[in-house]
Amino acid sequence: MGCDRFHATVGKTGWVKNDGEPKQPVVQLHFSGDRQQLVQILFASLRRAATSEEIELSFRVLPTRDGPQRGVLSFSDQVTGAYLTEVELEARAVEALSKAVRAYATQTENDSAYQVEIRTPTSVVTVFETNLLVVYDSHGTLLRRQSLLPPGIGL
Repeated sequence: MGCDRFHATVGKTGWVKNDGEPKQPVVQLHFSGDRQQLVQILFASLRRAATSEEIELSFRVLPTRDGPQRGVLSFSDQVTGAYLTEVELEARAVEALSKAVRAYATQTENDSAYQVEIRTPTSVVTVFETNLLVVYDSHGTLLRRQSLLPPGIGL
């Protein structure tokens, strides 16, 4: 699904370390092509529009290698499990995201949610909030403390 044309970043997490003004964290999925290509990929992979009801994010830590610990961030259809794309990301970025989401929820009395922004180099295709991020170790075991699980969800 053009996985080599995607990369991800995590933002608005530094305020936690610096004791700054709370900001809602964001995961950005960047697509190197144009908007029309991205929309075609999204609609080929999803049943409907790209929203929090449609897309689930999960992160699987890769076996340790030289350098920073890395993992695979997966964007998939919540109902069918079909992958939109997978991208490599540093594990510490996902840790920072989880910590920032929890701190944002505590300090602002809002839900434990973060934004997902899917974009091309020139435009944002969609932005939505979600409060779910499932994190697994390299053996596929759920890491509950690193995961963001809404109340009442059973895994």
